[in-house]
This record gives sequence, C-alpha cells and structure tokens, in this order.
Amino acid sequence: DTPGVFPPRIGAAARRWTAMTTVIPARARTVLADAPVRARAALPDGSPRAFLAGVEAAVFGWLCVVVPAVAGYVATAAAPALGDATWLHAAGVGSALWALAHGGVVMAAGASVSLVPLGLSALAAGACAFSVRRAAVATWTGFAGAVLGYALVAVLVTAATPVAGGLARAAAGGLLISAAGALVGMRRVRGSLPPLPRRLAAAVDRVPPGARVAALAGGRGTVVALAAALGVSLVLVLVSLGASHEGFSSSLAALEADVLGTVLVLVASALLVPSAVVWALSWLAGPGFAVGEATRVAPGAAVEGPLPVFPLAAAVPGQLPLAGWTAVLLVAVGGAVAWRMHRRAPNGSWQASAGAALVTALGCGVGTWVLAALASGSVGPGRMSDVGPDPFATAAAVAGQIALGAGLVVLATRPETAALARTAVNRLRATRLRLRRG
Repeated sequence: DTPGVFPPRIGAAARRWTAMTTVIPARARTVLADAPVRARAALPDGSPRAFLAGVEAAVFGWLCVVVPAVAGYVATAAAPALGDATWLHAAGVGSALWALAHGGVVMAAGASVSLVPLGLSALAAGACAFSVRRAAVATWTGFAGAVLGYALVAVLVTAATPVAGGLARAAAGGLLISAAGALVGMRRVRGSLPPLPRRLAAAVDRVPPGARVAALAGGRGTVVALAAALGVSLVLVLVSLGASHEGFSSSLAALEADVLGTVLVLVASALLVPSAVVWALSWLAGPGFAVGEATRVAPGAAVEGPLPVFPLAAAVPGQLPLAGWTAVLLVAVGGAVAWRMHRRAPNGSWQASAGAALVTALGCGVGTWVLAALASGSVGPGRMSDVGPDPFATAAAVAGQIALGAGLVVLATRPETAALARTAVNRLRATRLRLRRG
C-alpha cells in the first residue's frame, strides 16, 4: 500500500472519519486527553476469598455436627421413643449443638442449656484455621473478612434454629472462635503474623520503648503461663479419670443406653473434657466449681450434694490430703515463666521485668475469666441451672498466684535485690559485732 493513501477496501468511510477527526481543534483534543478518569471502587485484594474461607469453615463445622445427628436419627428411626420426630428435628438438634458451641443458648422443655462444649469449639477453631491457611489469607484485611464471614454464619444458624437463642452470645462466640482460628491459620501461611496497619503501628511507636518491650514479653508470658496451667489441669483430669475408672464404667452402665447411645455419651464426654480442664484449673486455684446449686467442689472440701449420673462426674475429686497446697503449682508456673523471661533478657531493667510479670499475671486473669465464663452455665432445670466455676473468683485467684510466683523470681534475679541483701547482711553483722563488744 502507498503511504498516505487508503486501501481500496476501506473506501469513502475511512476518508470521512479522517476528515471528522482533523476538524477537532488541538486544544479540544488536549482537554479530552487530560480529562480525569473516575476510579472504580474495588474491594481490597483477597477480601472476597477470605470472606468465603470463613463461610466455608463455618458451614463445614456445622455439617460435621448435623450430618451425624441425621445419621443417628436414620439409624434409630423405628424406635418408638422418637414419636413423630423427623430428620428435620434431628438436623435442628445438631444445629442447636453447633450454636451452643459458639455461645448460643439451647431452650427445650422449659429449661435452658448454656454450658459451652469447649471441645466442639476447639474443633470449630481448627476448621477455621485450616480454611484460612488453604485460602492463603495473609493480611489483616483478609483476617477481618474471614472473621466476619464465620460470625455471620454463626448468627444465621442460631437465628434459624427454633430451639436456639442468644444471638448476641453466638455472635461474640463466632467472632472469638474465628479470630483464634484465623490467627493460627495466618501464622501458618506467613510463618509470623503480618505487620500492623499503619495507623496502629504509628500508635504503637508512640509508646515508650520500655513499656513496649514489657508488653511484648508479657504477652508471650501470658500464652506460655496459660498453656502450662491448662497442661497441669489436663494431667489432673486424666489422673482423676484413671483413678475413678470403675465409677466411670458404672455411670455409663446406669444410663442403660444401647450401642449408639453409648457412643453418643462417650462423644459428649470427649467434647466436655476441655471444659473439665477449666474446672480443674479453678480447683487448683482454690475457688473450685459447682456441679449443681447445692454441690460445691473445692480443695480440702468434701463433695456436698448428689452428683449427676454422667461418666465425667466420676472424675470429680473428693477430699484429698494436702489439697490446700494445690495453689503452689500455679505459683510455680508463674515463677517458671518469669525465669524464662529473665533468661531471654538477662540485662533488662527492673521496670521492664516487673512490667512483663504484671502483664503476664493480668493476661492470665483475663484469659482465665473468658475460659471460666464459657465453661460455666446451666445444663438443665432446677439445681442443674448452676454448674462450673465462678469466672471472677477463678480469674482473680489465677492472676494472683501467677503474679506471686513471677514477682518472687523477678526479685530473686535482680542485681539490685542481691545488693540490698548484701547490705542488709553486712548491717546485721555489724550490729552483732557492736552487741558483742558492748
């Protein structure tokens, strides 16, 4: 083709278009080229995927409870005790149990059940962690999306279940469980948590360095101390179950359940073991726990009132020798955590050491309060409307004993303490010498 000459196949239409564009003034073409383009509002990268990951985790956990409930109904559909119940009723029971694991309240036959099966809650948090890791969520925006998606499903399931209530509790429980699981999942994706958002990071930078170091060390100490205290409590539960295996078997036989019923009772017992661990922590701290309105279990105190016919009730400790010394275990936990913090920063100031010990004690108190609040409530009408530990008393006792142990170790490891001790010993010796000479 000749330059500047249109090919024959374009023809007159191309020449007319060229004429139209050449008559536009250069200034007008410049204005059109420089006109601002309106940006489209877009969601942050990964937010929809993270939201769907939270929804997926919640739905998966719900199905893991509902499907066995429906399968149990199908296996016993011919039983006369079921009456006019259908598989929808079985699905409703499974949904109510799932809502209960997230803090909801189950209401049936004029009674309410609010005791959270912490074992099922832990499984739900694990499902959320797996889903977040599989979706490769690695930002705080994605974290928020996953948490909101999970909590939304928790609220919807609770609202759609006829025998479930407590929407506010279910929403709070969904946020707490999904946040815990999403943090674990994000840490597995990145190897560490993502950097703080800019505004929050700027606020943290304005905190004095000593306070920031103490808060960070205290946060780590809280995790270690709570894990150690719960580990000691788990050992106590397992030892009690092993020592009372005959009572466990007799309680299971007293229920007169068939094979499926026995399996369900054992599964329920397994899901309540984490709750029993929190009860054991309250027992170790001193306040103890209630197994009914007239039954209080505490160190050195005999069990008063009848116990429910349930296999785990056989592990309730009675009056034990030297039971009043159980608090020493939590004091030792606080001391061990403080020694660990000292080994990590042996040259820190006494303000940082004392601040880290204080933050550890307060964090353990807050964590214990949350766990005790979840592990207490009602499991039926009448006297069974009050079971579990007192959250405030248990939190105060655990925080005080952790603080005592950590404080003693901080005092013992500070050079200032050694200098004061040497000064006191020298003064005492000088006083003795003066008395002898006099």
